[in-house]
Amino acid sequence: YDSDRKEWTGRTSFDRHHFHDVIISNETKRGIAMTSKGHQHEITVIGEGTDVQFEVGPPVGDLLARVPVYGELSFLDRYGNQAESGLNVGKSWGYRTYIEGNTLNTAIWKFGDQATNQITSATFPDEKIPLEMDLRVFRTNRGDIESKIRGEVI
Repeated sequence: YDSDRKEWTGRTSFDRHHFHDVIISNETKRGIAMTSKGHQHEITVIGEGTDVQFEVGPPVGDLLARVPVYGELSFLDRYGNQAESGLNVGKSWGYRTYIEGNTLNTAIWKFGDQATNQITSATFPDEKIPLEMDLRVFRTNRGDIESKIRGEVI
């Protein structure tokens, strides 16, 4: 016990090929198992004296697989009409298409019915949708090749 800092220090048992150094606040009765093997654990103190127990939470910061949320992707062509795909700019793979700027060319994602039932407030914390994209710019030699490419996600 460190009386100046008012916290307990220690070490967890050796489990699953690792252990954690632990710091627990005497005032809040909460603590943390410091980073080991790429993750930490939150610790809560339950009870007092000889009846004290330490509740160790799940790994925090551990790499977890993402759960896919399925839906349907549709497109509008440069005139705003329904299209089967984005713009083909001559790439060898047909599944890679592009959305043209300064036109009505659009990609639209709609969550599927099953996904709608799975979506809760915890799915999108802070009311923000996590979005991963692979963006590439196709530019002909027309125009100013030194200027930035503008775009937006709505």
